[in-house]
Amino acid sequence: MEPDKYPKKLQSAFFQLKLGKGFFKSFSKTIGKDKKGKCFRECSFVQTPKHLLLDCNLYREERREI
Repeated sequence: MEPDKYPKKLQSAFFQLKLGKGFFKSFSKTIGKDKKGKCFRECSFVQTPKHLLLDCNLYREERREI
């Protein structure tokens, strides 16, 4: 992958997912900005990159498309 091939915003999102350090509630919990680290709306699991990409019911349709 060439560094200039993709927009900076997309590159940033990719590396945040890969490293697990970004705007995830699990990381916010680790640094003390969020007490529970729960996912969105009715989802009661801790929001991690793995959870968002593989398990979260809120993104079921998107996973099916991929």
